[in-house]
Amino acid sequence: MAKSFTSAMIICALEEFGGICQNDLAERSDANRGHLMAHLDQLSSRGILEREVDPEDCRRNVITLTADGRKFAARAMEAASHNEAKVFGALDEPQREQLCALLQLVATQDSEARQ
Repeated sequence: MAKSFTSAMIICALEEFGGICQNDLAERSDANRGHLMAHLDQLSSRGILEREVDPEDCRRNVITLTADGRKFAARAMEAASHNEAKVFGALDEPQREQLCALLQLVATQDSEARQ
């Protein structure tokens, strides 16, 4: 389960931020840097992402989603939206916005506590 969750977070981060280097990807996806390479290898072997040498710094790789990876991300976001609508269907729009703001506050505080 944790492996699938981490892979999903990596895909979502790449979808949101575009091509980024491995260190930034680890930070933005909250992935363990020590395990990131194994996730990238697995996703690369499935044709979800690709790694290329950064033209500005040959010591770094830039990670990007492939066309199949973008399709996968779109399907995942659609499924997440569908499930979110089911789970939070009892809330009206202002309540959903309030819940989202509160959850973002908790996530930000947790992220700051980890640093």
